[in-house]
Amino acid sequence: MSRILIAAMTTALTAATMLVGLGTQDASAAGWGPDHREPPRIERDQRGPNAHRPEANRPPPLVHRAARHWKPGDRLPAVYASRRYVIATPAAYHLHRPPRGHHWVRAGSDAVLVASRSGIMVRIVPSLFR
Repeated sequence: MSRILIAAMTTALTAATMLVGLGTQDASAAGWGPDHREPPRIERDQRGPNAHRPEANRPPPLVHRAARHWKPGDRLPAVYASRRYVIATPAAYHLHRPPRGHHWVRAGSDAVLVASRSGIMVRIVPSLFR
């Protein structure tokens, strides 16, 4: 054989070997194993470790603190500004109907009459909720 033909065959064989080598590197870089199977997928639950528990979907508990010493004229803490603390039916708890611009709020175990705009406590009924 001629030297030119041998050189061309060697170059072609080298190029083919390099291409095969690059191909296997890409496959192994993609996670394919030597047996040409796709690697196992790891699926993770993004909701956290306790998502399967029923109590994980409950709203947080109401804020019930130890006995507070409220005084008329104090400002009600911002925590109680939420509608979830408003007493919708004061008559059910033997409370009088609030005047215009006021509402009753459950603050811990107390019922507090609050001025709606300012958040100032007008009247406190201690230990109504036990």
